[in-house]
Amino acid sequence: MGKSSLKVIAGILIIASFCPSCTHKQPPAKPKAESNPSASPQVAALPPAREANVPPPSARPASAPQPAPADPNVVALIGDYVITGDDFKKDYLQHLRPNPYSGNPIRPTPELAAVLMRMLGDKAVILEARQQGMNKKAEIQVAVKRMRQQRLASKVLAAVVEPQISVSDQDVNSVMAANPKFTQAQARAQARNLKGREAFTSFYSQLVQNRHLRKVAEDFPRTAAIHKRLLAKPKKGNTYWILNDEVRDDIDPNDKALVLATYDGGTFTVKEWFEALCDIAPPGRPKDLDTPEGVERFLDRSLPRPLLVAEAEARGMDKDPELVKALRKMEDDMVFGYAQQEKVKGLAEPNDQDIRAYYEQAKDVYGKRDILKLDVIWCEDRAAAAKARADLDQGKDFKAVQQQYTVNTKATQDKKVPEPFDVSSGDEGPFWQDLSKSEPNQVAGPILGFREGGLSWRVVKVIEKRPGKAAEFERAKDMIKSDLTEQRQQALLDKVRADLLQKFPHQAFVDRLRAFDPRNVP
Repeated sequence: MGKSSLKVIAGILIIASFCPSCTHKQPPAKPKAESNPSASPQVAALPPAREANVPPPSARPASAPQPAPADPNVVALIGDYVITGDDFKKDYLQHLRPNPYSGNPIRPTPELAAVLMRMLGDKAVILEARQQGMNKKAEIQVAVKRMRQQRLASKVLAAVVEPQISVSDQDVNSVMAANPKFTQAQARAQARNLKGREAFTSFYSQLVQNRHLRKVAEDFPRTAAIHKRLLAKPKKGNTYWILNDEVRDDIDPNDKALVLATYDGGTFTVKEWFEALCDIAPPGRPKDLDTPEGVERFLDRSLPRPLLVAEAEARGMDKDPELVKALRKMEDDMVFGYAQQEKVKGLAEPNDQDIRAYYEQAKDVYGKRDILKLDVIWCEDRAAAAKARADLDQGKDFKAVQQQYTVNTKATQDKKVPEPFDVSSGDEGPFWQDLSKSEPNQVAGPILGFREGGLSWRVVKVIEKRPGKAAEFERAKDMIKSDLTEQRQQALLDKVRADLLQKFPHQAFVDRLRAFDPRNVP
């Protein structure tokens, strides 16, 4: 799917939330069976992970180490987690990158095996947290549910609506006639958006009929009363707008379970109505939600997404392995974040004496940022970089060589040769030491550098060299406190990882790591 198609799909999703033609007037109907609030003990919760295609991992230990998997891309196993070489490469690259927010941004180059064991330790933290039910936190479930709905809605629109969007020259000319200042590209984009709106409205009308959507109007007054109470008499004292935790904690479970709409494949409850409201920044929320009519208007605005999700599920799109993987990763990332917070809770912060002592040891270099202005030739591979360097050593003009060897990328597709730019240790990390040895008008390389999420070979010419100045204490103390806090937290988490790896059996195939070292760039 191209960029223009993605923009159209995103626009249609927005239209689905605001489209006035998406309202529908059907005879109100009560659901066939009353909802059972006790069946859903989680407040503002996503359906159980299995229903959301996020299979729970197993922490069952193997009785004995298993043979190494035949797939050479597998570098470690723990529980139901498989760490691949591609996973390792991405993680190791993050450890190579400097920390721009630190006074000492260059990190020591880590050992390959140490990074893999840390990855295993992180998985062990997640396994323990899942055993403790942390993945059931309402904040996590709601976020994963939202992402799942967005992805499934987009899939349906891409499969059904997007192919129906066809823009003719006549359509473009019509837009330009109405908007004389538009360029051809702007007019075509606008025409596609209009066609997308038309295609979506037609599809959604069919969807409402096919899924037998029915609104439960008798529950609208109760919903309006709940909204009014949450604003007028909130338990937490916020009288300006309704918060997520108020939806979670301050609405009776029986009220949350009230059904506002039914359709083939699901229901839309009061809880979901308030969750949809909390997805909108307060200034953009409707002002008439204290009335049954306002409740219905916002219901109409909120229903397209769940109906699209129901359609996606009927088409089996929720079984897409990439979607399942993405949902699981999001849930794991959030579980890990909350678990880390719990582990470091109560850890003593650095005091003034700690901060001063650290500064006295590092005051000559802390916060110092020497600057190099570089002209760069980004090359296709090391061999090309070596040829570019050889040409320069033979006296060829730098700009001519740059023009010849520079490789086009997303960032430079419209401008092949980059302009000179400033770098420091905070940008270059492990490559800074070699670069900083060069003087103005000297050429260095081939040398690796960070580029667009990876590493690439380059040849550089130093244009200018500007020495930095170490930070004075008053300017450095907050940064030092942050650095010391980070060090203490990581020291504690390293111990947690080591302890948990004693609990959860795992296998690490260290001999396979060299093939996935991101520094091994051809």
